[in-house]
Amino acid sequence: AAAVVLLVAGAATAVRRTPELAADGSTLLLSPAAPRAGERVRVEYRAAGKLAGAKRLVLRARLFGSSMDRGGGTHAVVAELAPARDGSYRGTFRLPDTVTYAALAVEDGRGDRVDHNPSDWEVVVHGAGGKPLLVSLERKFENRRGWDSGLALETAREMARLYPDSTQSWTMRYVAEREMLDRARGDSLNAAYRERFRAIEARRVRDGGVAPEELSRLASLASVLDDSAGEARWTDRLVTEASAHPHALGVRAQRARAAHRADPAAFLAVMERLWAEAAGAAPDLALAGFMAVRTSGDPAAILRWGERLERADPGWDPFVARTLSETPPLRAAAAVRLRRQIRRLDANGDESRPLGYTRADYRVERNRGRAYFLGQLGRSLIAEGRTPAALDTLARAVEAGWNVDLFRTIADTKLAAGDTAGALPVLARVAADPSTGAAFTDSVRARAGRRFSAARWPAMVQAGREALDAYVWSQAENRGVRGAVRLTDLEGRRSDFQGAGDAPTLVAFWSRNCQPSVAHLKQLDRLAAQLKAQGVRVLAVTDDSPAEAGRYVREAGYSFPVFLDADGDAARGFDNRVTPRYFVLDARGRIRFDNHAPDDVIRQVAALRGAR
Repeated sequence: AAAVVLLVAGAATAVRRTPELAADGSTLLLSPAAPRAGERVRVEYRAAGKLAGAKRLVLRARLFGSSMDRGGGTHAVVAELAPARDGSYRGTFRLPDTVTYAALAVEDGRGDRVDHNPSDWEVVVHGAGGKPLLVSLERKFENRRGWDSGLALETAREMARLYPDSTQSWTMRYVAEREMLDRARGDSLNAAYRERFRAIEARRVRDGGVAPEELSRLASLASVLDDSAGEARWTDRLVTEASAHPHALGVRAQRARAAHRADPAAFLAVMERLWAEAAGAAPDLALAGFMAVRTSGDPAAILRWGERLERADPGWDPFVARTLSETPPLRAAAAVRLRRQIRRLDANGDESRPLGYTRADYRVERNRGRAYFLGQLGRSLIAEGRTPAALDTLARAVEAGWNVDLFRTIADTKLAAGDTAGALPVLARVAADPSTGAAFTDSVRARAGRRFSAARWPAMVQAGREALDAYVWSQAENRGVRGAVRLTDLEGRRSDFQGAGDAPTLVAFWSRNCQPSVAHLKQLDRLAAQLKAQGVRVLAVTDDSPAEAGRYVREAGYSFPVFLDADGDAARGFDNRVTPRYFVLDARGRIRFDNHAPDDVIRQVAALRGAR
């Protein structure tokens, strides 16, 4: 659900970009390289590989304003690139005055082929003195932090060097350095940073009045430094001097929760007063109120806080819809929201397509979201007793992909309605899935009773296998791994990657700094054990340090084999810029399937073992 929330909100930070060179060595040059706000920029792009020889190219950008909104910036085509006599492509663009930072990619006119170098292709708006604006570096840091901790740290250090009196710069630098270091070395940072914090504090006190936003930043820096006295000092000032500031409202909500832990009604009464003070401008407060009221059993309060959260931050709309669908009196309201999400995905164009994604890539992601919302809507309709409409909706959901859970829901609904003949072909699809155990047929026989036909059942299962086969192979590709790929295991041993073997291979790119990737790791661990039992090799590849990656998997109890891509060989070889991502190779070592979720991997491996 969280991934879908991020998808609908257009948050490209849901995927973590892996640093690598642009595809096949293409280059993008900007002049001036350090533009001021509103200045026109000339572009020269030299294509190699996938875009070489194209007649028409466009420069596409992810644009950031002065604040990092929850959607993570907007996307737009900012320039047409025309071929020049020297083989390059050229064009110009002018960013709106409201844009402080932009990440760039080059595409063909249809978005079928994309060239993207997230490490370097960007615009950082500069000031009159030739120095990058602080707000531009903040947006650059936040963008980079979503896909590469090392480059984020590089940006944070630049911020602290250029703006040494900025509390935000030192907060970002400390957070980035802690992410890059192991625990022991990270703890050693605190003394130096606390000294820096005390120096900033002294200057603020000496200068006199401190703006509310700076009070919030000082409290935040103290918090990340585990300086409880400093945090209390600046938090108390913030609450006293600017009680309606979003940070102050959050602190007051936390204090109210602690004070009324045994009296939820009293806590919600306080939240109502805080919301009135916020005047609708506090998304975090809206989320806290909605989370608190979800289990209250009060439909009116749940709907009220849900609507507040939707207005404050539309990215939470899918989560609100799901919660409402679990509250019987609010299912009609939930259905309205679920249909709204489906319409949004149906109409969603390039404005939310992440950089580096082709239109086909993004269509797959949107179809996943569409299937999710249709499934939720179908289940909600079942709960309302609207069986025909529910079955129609669920049928539309499974059109977007193979979903065993939805097959079971459809079959259960048909059986409950007395339609055993309609349920059996759907149950046969479940039986055909390689994740289904052998005992499933016995359970179907028991549920269907006299209506179960032992003679017809094998043909139904075979039809299910053919449908699954068609679905799996509709997603297939056939390409090799580029160049030599050297990987390092957690003991520091280096080896050359060999894709060919006696069975398929799964290569899974992951990162402990990527929330969607972390959310997949338990599933990846189960999948790796299942595939190992079948003789299938699994390599979980990360660009983390050996110490941090090893500690992380040990503490989480994961047993999948971890390899490090310290030099970026694997990222280049697989043409991969994101985590999580899952490549399934056939026994010849060729990439046949490319997934952003592990759901279909077991089916793809089964298809490779048994066919084509």
